[in-house]
Amino acid sequence: MGLVKSLCPNGGMGTRPPPLRITHSGKHVFDEVGPGIYQQESLPVVEVAGLAGGGASLPCDVSHQPGDTLLLLLWFKDSLATPIFRLDARHGGLERWRDERRMGGRVTLEVGGHRALLFLTPLSPSDQGLYTCRVDYQYQPTSTTRVSLTVVVPPAGLTVTVETEGKPVKGKVVKGKERNVVFSTSHSDSLDPVVGPYLAGDIISLTCVARGGHPRPSVVWLVDGSLLHSAAPSSQPTIAAPRPTVPPSPTPPFTSADGNTTVGTTIMTPSGEDDGELLTCVAQTQKPPATMRDSRRLQVHYSPRVSASFGSSLDAERIKEGADLYLECRVKANPPPSHVFWRHDEEELYQNISRGILVSGGTLVLQRVARSQAGTYTCHARNPLGEGDSSALTVDVKYAPVCSAAQTTTYAVGRNEDAEVSCAIEANPLKVTFRWSFNTTTESVDIPTAHVSSAGNQSTISYTPLSALDYGTLLCWAVNDIGVMRNPCVFHIVPAGKPERPGNCSVVQGRATSVRIRCQAGGDGGLPQHFILEAALQGGSHTVNLTTAQAPTFMVRGLIAGGQYRVEVRGVNRKGSSAPAHLTLTTTPGGIYHLHGALALVISTLC
Repeated sequence: MGLVKSLCPNGGMGTRPPPLRITHSGKHVFDEVGPGIYQQESLPVVEVAGLAGGGASLPCDVSHQPGDTLLLLLWFKDSLATPIFRLDARHGGLERWRDERRMGGRVTLEVGGHRALLFLTPLSPSDQGLYTCRVDYQYQPTSTTRVSLTVVVPPAGLTVTVETEGKPVKGKVVKGKERNVVFSTSHSDSLDPVVGPYLAGDIISLTCVARGGHPRPSVVWLVDGSLLHSAAPSSQPTIAAPRPTVPPSPTPPFTSADGNTTVGTTIMTPSGEDDGELLTCVAQTQKPPATMRDSRRLQVHYSPRVSASFGSSLDAERIKEGADLYLECRVKANPPPSHVFWRHDEEELYQNISRGILVSGGTLVLQRVARSQAGTYTCHARNPLGEGDSSALTVDVKYAPVCSAAQTTTYAVGRNEDAEVSCAIEANPLKVTFRWSFNTTTESVDIPTAHVSSAGNQSTISYTPLSALDYGTLLCWAVNDIGVMRNPCVFHIVPAGKPERPGNCSVVQGRATSVRIRCQAGGDGGLPQHFILEAALQGGSHTVNLTTAQAPTFMVRGLIAGGQYRVEVRGVNRKGSSAPAHLTLTTTPGGIYHLHGALALVISTLC
């Protein structure tokens, strides 16, 4: 039977006995000598790696046919002619022996199934080499396993240098100190101090120098865990390609005195997004990984970056008049902003509780928002480096229809005359439906839609009073998706008549041949009116006729000096003229025209 139990290195491990040669009639002859003809270059090599100070297990194939028996197992290192470990079962027992001078107590052997494992621990750099396991059996030919052991030596230390535009800046050069070696990538390193502050747009050169390590370590730069660049093992500096948007700057060549240095350099131009990122240099050997790292938190100063949004629970497409409106402002800045504020249509907003405007930090609240508060809103922030503005938020306040201001509300018409009554409204959305009714002192009648013409925000009806009962009030309503207008538009239909006589006429400025006369207009009879002045020289044929379409104010020129004039002022509409307002102009002893029977008012210069 083959050996299937675990063999432990306790007992029977004295000094190595002299070479033993045993001859069995008709059997193989076994010699405790080097691999010799069994170590053929064509045999495959098993690759094994272990970390210095750790351990490694070297496999050896001990599989054999049923009924056969393992008699002798020998381990050799490199070209040594004598074994470093022996397992001997030729005499029925299990004799174990190791080379105490070379291996000491660092080597053990376990055999189980079809494989035997030679354990070496702790490893030292001198353990690296090619190992050969030779196995002799009772019947089948000798088998050989070749194992190449690589002893990984971690880097001895890291030095990190940060430069701006190729020159170290006072207070910004950070040199790493030697660390305890990190044997596992799961190790949690302590965070080093910050690097900076730098201004956004500065050109920064990051250099990481790894000293020692076998095999030669790779050097990589990480930014918040993402690979920035990789440096291949070399005694010359390895300059990684910078970020695509960053132009490279030259790095002077460097060679260590002993050639045992790996350098990783990268160039970056930080922006505001890089503020707070963790820059980490990692020097790492492979198989198994032996890692050393040095980290710096990057600090970048930049002007504010501002964004604005509607409150999370707000539907920006359905902001109704009377609802509360929430706007949120987010600011990223270093140094932090000293002032955050809002503008409405370019006008800065201030807290005004009585108007329902609340400003708290970056939040703007408009309580019971009105349609007048529609428009664009922007958030702004300032710090010592400048001011940042958000994109504009458009606040579209929806509201039910209301009557437009400054529209004609009284229509004076005669019987059997047509009046085109127009109702204009304001609404959002503007898609509206109109409804009309006519009110008198005795009844209210809805006007059929066939008599109504509507387009956009305006509706018009043609109304003709036929009797005295047809005079009254027209009411206009409109409705949209938000609701019905609260109060209708009101239009008064009154009988048309002549204007009323102008009154309170006076002379406000008089001279020897001119005078300004001002009156108050009387009622217009429900129709547009204009005004006429007629002045006639008493005792003569000279007359003056003037017309004005605005208020009854006249500048009368061309009067005969020293005369007396009778003046009449009338209001006129299409129904006729009013009764005249009479006044008499006379002259003072100084020859200045004034209103007869009163002291003349002389007001500055002639307008």
